[in-house]
Amino acid sequence: MKSGNIFKGIRGKIILCFFSIIFLFCAYGVISSYLLTKNKKATEQINTTDQPSITHLTELELLLIQSKNLMTNWVKIDIENHPDKIKLKQIHAKDYPQLKEKLTSLQKNWKDQTLADSLKNLIKEIDKTFIMQKEIMTSLATFDSYQDGITPILSESKSDEISTNINSISVHLHKILDELKHTTSDQQISMIENMQLLTRTNFILLGFIIILGFLLTIRLSSQIIKPVNSLHNLVNKVSKGELDNTSIKITNDEIGEMMGDVQKMVEGLKTTATFANEIGKGNLESEFAPLSEKDVLGNALITMRDNLVKVAKEDKQRNWSNEGYAAFGEILRNHYDSTNEMLDTFLIKLVKYVQANQGWLYIVNDENENDPYLELKSVYAFDRKKFQTKRIGKGEGLAGQAWIEGDLIYLTDVPDSYVTITSGLGDSNPKAILIVPIKVNDTINGVMEFASFNEFQPYQVEFIQKLSETLASSLSTMKINERTKILLEESQKQRNQMHEQEEELRQNLEELQATQEEMKRKQENTDLLIQQLKAHELELMKENDSLKSKV
Repeated sequence: MKSGNIFKGIRGKIILCFFSIIFLFCAYGVISSYLLTKNKKATEQINTTDQPSITHLTELELLLIQSKNLMTNWVKIDIENHPDKIKLKQIHAKDYPQLKEKLTSLQKNWKDQTLADSLKNLIKEIDKTFIMQKEIMTSLATFDSYQDGITPILSESKSDEISTNINSISVHLHKILDELKHTTSDQQISMIENMQLLTRTNFILLGFIIILGFLLTIRLSSQIIKPVNSLHNLVNKVSKGELDNTSIKITNDEIGEMMGDVQKMVEGLKTTATFANEIGKGNLESEFAPLSEKDVLGNALITMRDNLVKVAKEDKQRNWSNEGYAAFGEILRNHYDSTNEMLDTFLIKLVKYVQANQGWLYIVNDENENDPYLELKSVYAFDRKKFQTKRIGKGEGLAGQAWIEGDLIYLTDVPDSYVTITSGLGDSNPKAILIVPIKVNDTINGVMEFASFNEFQPYQVEFIQKLSETLASSLSTMKINERTKILLEESQKQRNQMHEQEEELRQNLEELQATQEEMKRKQENTDLLIQQLKAHELELMKENDSLKSKV
């Protein structure tokens, strides 16, 4: 074929199509490279300069407001080591210099030089304001300086001036911040437009490729009918759910690649089917990797497995809680010789059940209504002798705080000096502390405290809270029963005393009656004797009268 007719044959047309495609790809590569380079620079500008500048400017604005408030407190508070004064000193000595250094370094890379100059001038104003603050801090550095009537007044006046300056600086700073955000937004919009242009270019290139592919398909149909039929048969089997290892011949072209992809899809579906079967058998720990991020079936199966795992976990936790409620309900229903014995059994069982390492149980002692306190009734895995007489007042420590607030306290950042757990490896700090009030109907009967090397799970905390309500109800009932028993014993004692008093009174009445009868008998004897004496006296008188008459 002559050179002038090179593009008239099929080969020439294919070459022309290929050259056209290469040209399109080259053009697309140039455009893509330009747009991506432009977007990369814009992204670097945003990530390394603009966005950090916005963040630090926001921090500077907050820092100014904080310094203004702390300055006002400095003038009013005469305590030298007050936290507000320490914080203001830190701002002057560390926070502001560091922030200033960062902003000074970043503004050099700002594209808007006018905006950078505005920030420089604004930093100068801030420096002046901080100098005025340091003057006030120096003049009111000690407690004695507050006793001078003039210095606090002058400082307060200067503090008001500083507040006005900071408010003005904040306004200008906010304007700079808005301008910088606007600039960043424009760059982001430009990046989006570039990506949209790149997308349109993709679609145009795809259209040309489709057209050329259609022409090539028509010209070369005789060479691709057989591979297409093979591919059709394979896809048809897959559509019917047949996943056999059908051996097909892979041609060295695009159709061959498609057939290879379909075979990969078949293998992937086999793997997916195997995974689904494992889930059906209850093997929820079976591993599976989806074919891609957009693998709908694979991701759906993973989601289903995760949901089944979640449901199984929730069922396990629910069964754990229900078994615990039943076990501890049995403990509370059993009869014990004393409340302390019941509390010891309850605490030991609970500490082990929630896999804690130590436990304390306090009961409210309100025998003295004017001085109620928490009395340690039971401990587990701790030095009981050291704490057997321990009492905690309201608001004293975390247990006292939980008593006042009536709500649980959960700490995962435990201070080193709070408590230690003794194990085979020595003494160690717990990782979690849980303090739960024992209350029912807003009445607090005590407090339980737990220490553990492991963090408490939410379902364990909920279990302990509900169990504390049951314990509180049982303690209230036991307390009422104990008081009733005491009242019954006192009533029986009083009845015995009254019976003894009645018996003693009866004996006294019998003795009194016998005494009265004896006195009556003696009285009768006395009366008889008196009558006899009177009769004798009468006889004597008669005898005397007789003698006198004889004489």
